[in-house]
Formats: sequence, C-alpha cells, structure tokens
Amino acid sequence: LTTLNHPGRLRDACYSRSRRPEAVTEKPKQSRNAGSFARAFSGRFASVTSRIQPSYICVRVVVKGRVVPYCLSVDLGTTVSAAAVFRNGHVEVCTLGVLAPTLPSVVFLRDDGGILVGEAAERRGLADPSRVAREFKRRLGDPTPLFLGGTPYGAETLTGELLRAIVQMAAEREGEQPALVVLTHPVGYGPYKLDMLRAAARQAGIGEDRLRLVSEPVAAAVSYSSRQRIDLGDTFAVYDFGGGTFDAAAVRRTEDGFDVLGLPEGLDRFGGIDIDATIMEFVDDHVGGAISAMNERSSAVMRDVSALRDECRNAKETLSFDTQATIRLPFAELPRSVDISRRDVARLIRPRIVETVEVLRRTVQSAGLQLDQISRILLVGGSSRIPLVAQLIQELTERPVFLDAHPKHAIATGAAIIGGQELTPDDDADKTIAHNDSTPPIEPATPAANVKRDSLPTKTRWFVGLAIVLGLALEFFSLVTFIVLLSSEHDPNSWFWLAAAIIDPALTFLVVRRLIARRGAGQVATSDLASGPDRVPRA
Repeated sequence: LTTLNHPGRLRDACYSRSRRPEAVTEKPKQSRNAGSFARAFSGRFASVTSRIQPSYICVRVVVKGRVVPYCLSVDLGTTVSAAAVFRNGHVEVCTLGVLAPTLPSVVFLRDDGGILVGEAAERRGLADPSRVAREFKRRLGDPTPLFLGGTPYGAETLTGELLRAIVQMAAEREGEQPALVVLTHPVGYGPYKLDMLRAAARQAGIGEDRLRLVSEPVAAAVSYSSRQRIDLGDTFAVYDFGGGTFDAAAVRRTEDGFDVLGLPEGLDRFGGIDIDATIMEFVDDHVGGAISAMNERSSAVMRDVSALRDECRNAKETLSFDTQATIRLPFAELPRSVDISRRDVARLIRPRIVETVEVLRRTVQSAGLQLDQISRILLVGGSSRIPLVAQLIQELTERPVFLDAHPKHAIATGAAIIGGQELTPDDDADKTIAHNDSTPPIEPATPAANVKRDSLPTKTRWFVGLAIVLGLALEFFSLVTFIVLLSSEHDPNSWFWLAAAIIDPALTFLVVRRLIARRGAGQVATSDLASGPDRVPRA
C-alpha cells in the first residue's frame, strides 16, 4: 500500500487482490508475477517500483482532499460484453476477460447453484453443455425461460448475473463501487424491454438513482465525436452490426449532443452468430449432412458441436484479415478439417448484407432525408469488420464509410463519456476529455475542414516576418545586381550574384524553419474533444 500524504496531490492506493495488502516502507519485495508497475514522484517523494499483475491493480484517486467518483458504462452484447470507465476527465476501456478486454456473454450454472460468467463459463460449458446459456440477450422480454441443468431462468435474470459480475470486476479494479452505471441498449427497444433491462440492473444491485440508459447509436456517435470533429448540424448514419443484432439510425449533431432522427430500424435475428451458423451449414454440406444427422441430445455430440461453433467463429474472424481459413472438425468419424475462403463466405452472406443496406436506406428516408444528404456512415460492432460490409455499403450508397479502430469498444467508451459528463462538476464542465487509448480511428481520409491550426506566439511571428523580409530584400538585390552587371559590362562577378539569388530562398526557408522549431510551432488539432493537456495532438 503506497500513499502520498500531501494535501492537494494525487493519492494512489494500489494493491494486488491475489494477496493481502502489505505496507511498503522502504523497498518493496519483488514478486514473480508477470508485468510491472512503476510510479515516480518528484520532490521529496522517492520512486516506488513493484512487480504485480497489471489486471489486479486497484486505484483509488483522491484530488484536492476528495475521492474522485467514476462512471462505469456497460455494453451488454449478444456474444461479448464490453465496459469502460470515466474518471477525472479520462476514458479507459475496462479489461474484463483474461484473454481479451471483452467478456463472453456466457453464464454457467454449477452443481452447487453458483454462477460462473465469461471465459470460465465457456470452459465449464464444454464439459457440460446442458448447464450453459449463450445469446440470451435475444430472449430479453420473452416469457419462455431457459433451462440450465433443469432449472428455469429468465433472460433478464441471466442478464442481471452477467451485469453483477461486470460491476464487481470494475469495483475490484477501481477500488470502489461506481457512482454511476450507464447501460446501452439497441435503439429499437420499447418500454417493455427497457423495463426488463432495469430489472436486470436491480438484480445486479444497481439502484435507479445510479442507473442511466443510453441508446447504442447515440453512444457510438459520442465516441466518434471524441476522436474526430463533427460540425454542428452534421447528419450521419450509424451502422451497428454486432454479434446478435443489426441496428441502423440517422443521427444529427446538436448543441446539446446528438439526436436520433426518424424511425430507427434493425434486424433482431441477424448478427455475427448467424454468420457462424451459415458457416456451420457450409461445413455440414461439405461432409454430406453428417453433422445435422447426429443425435443432438447426446452430451458428446453437444460438446463437439459447441467446439465446431467456436471453430466457425474463429474462421470468420480470420477471414477478416486473411483470404483462406481452415476449420478443424472435432468428430472422429468425419474428415479432420474443411477449408473455407473469403469468397465462399461473401457468397453466402451477401444477400443478408444487402438487406442491411436497404434497412439503412429506409431509416434515413424515415427522417425525411436521402443518402446523399448524410455526410458519412459510421460502422460499429464487431461484425462490421467483415470486409464485404464496408465494400457493399460504399457500392450501394456511394457515401464515405468510417470504421473505428476498436468497433467492439466504441459504444462502451461513448456511454462512459455521456455518464462522465453528468458526474463532472459545473466548474469542470469544459474540461477536455482524454482517451487512455490514443489509437486513431481507421478512416479513408480526414477532410481539410476537420483540421485547424493554432497560431504562433507573437514574438515568434515577428522573428519569422523579419527573416522573410530580409530574405526577400536580399533576393531582390541579388537579381537586380546580376542583371545590371550582365547587361552593361559582362563583369565576371555577375555569376556570384546569380548564385546568391539561387541560394537565398533555401537559406531563408531554413532560417524560418529553425525559428519555428525553436520558438514553438503551431499544433494541429483534429478535434476539440480529442486534444487536451494529457494527449499529444496528431499532426
């Protein structure tokens, strides 16, 4: 436990949950855990360095004698869930899984009645598929229960267990419970499904006073605007293609934030898991329908089918970056593997992708607009990484397409910014939001209107102007002298003045560049929200 007992300074309490906190007085003991953690303090405070597991670090921030609260945003997805934390003007993706920042939306019921979620539930589900629940977000609001080991569970109950685990992970990481929790939801959710979502939050221990609900397109728009400049009144479309659903919405930038225009539309039964099922059908056809003919009630068959589903999902993700993938078959009586190409997947899913573009077109038209009246189309969701998606959208709409560098985290980070602005005091309302992840979005090009240049200091402008004036004067004098000497007496010294006239612009340029470099160049800021004291602007 390390604390700075100095008023008005940052106090960090960092400990490992894998062991009990121990006071550090002189030199901390070196542990064998992977990773390292270092903090250096100026003045009379010595630097403290210890090796602990990075994912086990808990930080409690105290500024000016008060604990800084934080906002937790959760994007409960059909296949994976993501979370982000907003504290003291900074947004950071909250690591939930061991192998990835996201957490699989999987729940497993143990024999003793305990609940496992995420990667642990996936591992246990391979051995006993009858006790595992997947993709229950699609069943939210459905009165028909899901049976885990013979016990009925409603979809909202499983959602509450998953949400409880995510909040607990964030609390252990941050050292305290969140002051505000923001849950995202598809824009097509009606009052009934929103009530089910609130019921899941209450089951997770989140009161109404600490809960906020935000639609996914608005959260995605806020996340994008924090990295790229969006002018007031700018209208664009959000294409949210996730693991279980597809949603489309038209969004406009206003003085108060973003407004959803028209009637948002979507496809509740089309997402990444449906593409996985299509690939499984391709494999089944390749082996002559032997997989569909197996006894689905057998535990061994259920285990092998679950493993094949994971293989199909991995092949789909591989084909986003490669043109060929191999699917290993876990069945002893079937061939060991089946090869599939990106062209095969594109042929299978192309009609459904065209259908999503038509849904996007109807959504824009419901707002009284045409596709040529929107400035861009923003792609979010893990399934939007499929190359065919961006390709077809550009071909069918002829609008620029923008894909976030982290489409799985865009909604969670945007919701964290919305909730964090509610926690920010009035005197800090204009505080710049800084991202912990400075990776810029992957975009075709940045329009020139999105870039603004800060002016140079007054003293530097005077020096630069003086250097340019002297350079022009020397250039004019050299040219005039060369012309006069060459035309009158053919003096050999005239070639010296010609060389001076040629070299003078280069010298002037070097002098001006040196002045700007030494006395402070203007910085290029890509967004009013993306640049701040803790973030280096991109040039």
